[in-house]
Amino acid sequence: MTLEELIIKLDELGMPEWYFSTDELKEGIHVAYYEYNKKWRVYSHERDVYSIDECFANLNDACSYVYERAKQDVKYYPRKKS
Repeated sequence: MTLEELIIKLDELGMPEWYFSTDELKEGIHVAYYEYNKKWRVYSHERDVYSIDECFANLNDACSYVYERAKQDVKYYPRKKS
């Protein structure tokens, strides 16, 4: 799964736009590649606090993790209006 595919799947779930972002300065869940250790990291950014959730060797696994987490989290967020 690519980042673009992940964004489409999150939209289909009805997740709010702030839930996931590729902009590391925004709050929400992020997927970022770190060149120094060749890992994809999934981390949360909330109230200026960053917490690393998981590290993955490839983008597909990182995006799949975010999607599976979103399927669990969707019940806590009102459905996005179409």
